[in-house]
Amino acid sequence: MKILIAALAVSAVAVCRAFAGGKTLQPAAALKGHGDIAHTAAFFPDGKRVVTGSWDGLVRIWDLAKAHELKRFDKTAQVNVVAVSPDGKRVVSAARDGLFVWDAESGKKLATLAGHEGAVVFVAYSRDGRRLASAGVDKTVRLWDAASFKPLGVFKGHEEMVLSVAFSPDGERLYSCGSDKTVRVWSLPDGASMGVWRGHADSVRWVSVSRDGKRVVTAAYDGTARLWDAATGKELQSWKPGGAVITAAEFLPDGRILTTGRDKAGRLWAASPREPQYELTGHGDIIEGLAVSADGKRALTASWDKTVRLWDLPEPKAP
Repeated sequence: MKILIAALAVSAVAVCRAFAGGKTLQPAAALKGHGDIAHTAAFFPDGKRVVTGSWDGLVRIWDLAKAHELKRFDKTAQVNVVAVSPDGKRVVSAARDGLFVWDAESGKKLATLAGHEGAVVFVAYSRDGRRLASAGVDKTVRLWDAASFKPLGVFKGHEEMVLSVAFSPDGERLYSCGSDKTVRVWSLPDGASMGVWRGHADSVRWVSVSRDGKRVVTAAYDGTARLWDAATGKELQSWKPGGAVITAAEFLPDGRILTTGRDKAGRLWAASPREPQYELTGHGDIIEGLAVSADGKRALTASWDKTVRLWDLPEPKAP
């Protein structure tokens, strides 16, 4: 197989045009080199490195300041999601052929977490780094000890594949969503059901929790994003960000929301979404993965165009 030479193409951030309700942003950089769909990306805690995963089976770590790829991990099957431990020492990849833990410095595989039957679709760390949660096509959510790699529980209830999971900031709850059109809430560590949220008309692709733990945002194949009250499960708002499928939605620390879709664009919204403040354009195909840096100043988008793009996010607009 021909070896792909990865390159980091950097360009200045630019506001190129105005649209109804806001302005359009161009990416600050494009990470190029994956040989298939770039499906996922994540920041390291220091914001200086990022990790990407692709359906070419590779996980890659990039140095943003030096503008080059630092390392790549042993090839696996299609990589769906990557996550970085809060201390930056480990990378976890959820792939078609399993769930893997890697040493971020050496690239050595530390563990294979066995339990899911079939592809692992999503994985996330708790904020304190003590636990991992994973989602699979086997309709289960699984909880793991992040240090020992031991399984802590299997949560059942979804009627179809589970597509995303997210911890509450205090680590006492886990949120999951899936192809059964529901969002489910689980208490930790016992996995007792705390509620099933309904409202979406198609598969719920993504779930994220605000930094203060008070709100939850979901993105779905029905073309909507929805805001929920985390305490009560009440739907606070539903809106159509643009495009037939909304692939991801993430909170910024200040409460703003960033969404991506299969219309190749991202959109940055106020904490109470009405009109997008900014539209992120530059990808040549569907955006599948999304990550926001810890300080909320940057974002990563992963696309079917085989690139991951870096965005410098504007400061909040004055009221």
